[in-house]
Amino acid sequence: MKDRYGLYGIKKIGYVDIEATSLKAEIGHALSIVNVVRTVNKRAPVETRVYQISKKELDSALRRGVMDPDKRIVEEFFQDTVDCDLLIGHWFHGRKRFDMPFLRTRAFLMDIDKNIPNYGYWKFGDTWRQGSNTMNSMGYKLGRLGEILKASVDKTALSGTDWWLAAHGMKAGTKYVVDHNVKDCIITMKVHKSLERLNPIPGSYV
Repeated sequence: MKDRYGLYGIKKIGYVDIEATSLKAEIGHALSIVNVVRTVNKRAPVETRVYQISKKELDSALRRGVMDPDKRIVEEFFQDTVDCDLLIGHWFHGRKRFDMPFLRTRAFLMDIDKNIPNYGYWKFGDTWRQGSNTMNSMGYKLGRLGEILKASVDKTALSGTDWWLAAHGMKAGTKYVVDHNVKDCIITMKVHKSLERLNPIPGSYV
């Protein structure tokens, strides 16, 4: 795979997942963003980058009446991720997808879209698309693919209370949400590594 990626100039792959208070960026905000970075051309350990909002940021947004508690983490994500050549997620990019469209929309709403790299800077891949193109399954959710490909990791299901606490910046809920977020990225990486040899190198820029 190193040689195949080398033909496309891909040296670092970022596996990205977000947790948010809503599926729509106008009425929700990101709670956490995780990017697990894999270096393709050398035996380097994966790097886990975690961005999470704080209670102070939530309280400030409420006090000002402006929905921008995730402004810092969205800005930092786009700034830090410029060292990646390919971004992979699950149900991740393109029309009707979630993570990248959500982050771009949040950036526009908070006037920090200048931090989004121009078209053509990143290539994008999606494990949902790769799984559905490669296999015949009852479903192609990340957990299902993880089970089939033996790529699952132990993680605690998030309760409504966990989400409620995290949405209010409470440490107990935030801890569970971030842990869930990191483990989803790890599963995404494992699923992609199982499927990458059976799929073309992602070439989409949108």
